[in-house]
Amino acid sequence: MTIVISHDGPRKPQIAVVTGSKVPCNGCTACCQRDLIFLHPEHGDDPRNYPGNVMEAKHPLTGEQGLALKHKPGGGCVYVTDAGCSIHGRAPAICREFDCRRLAKSLLDLPRPERRRWQRMLGGQHLLSAEVFEAGKARMHTLKEDAA
Repeated sequence: MTIVISHDGPRKPQIAVVTGSKVPCNGCTACCQRDLIFLHPEHGDDPRNYPGNVMEAKHPLTGEQGLALKHKPGGGCVYVTDAGCSIHGRAPAICREFDCRRLAKSLLDLPRPERRRWQRMLGGQHLLSAEVFEAGKARMHTLKEDAA
């Protein structure tokens, strides 16, 4: 479940969701830092799997109330360690499916002013940090390998 910005010619860019990618993180935890990790029960997320580590939150795209994982005082997800995700096998859907490469590519496909606007908007809602965007750009070359 990756957020991408779709841009179809003269139409305004829209947010779309893409699923089913395997990102070569190789120890990167940029998306585990500061960004909101919203739980999606419709995709199998059960708050009972994260006892004591869930907080109420407003979904930044829909405005609906829901639940998200808590963060440590420094900003990282409560489950991220020096070795990476400590709950990898039962991580929330967004963590299992997020593809920083596709998000970076979708932003880079936009004209520069539009890209900057989306980056500010998503960053202001804690959905995209500069670190995640840069991590996605650095891994974009693996998208062709992933599709093969």
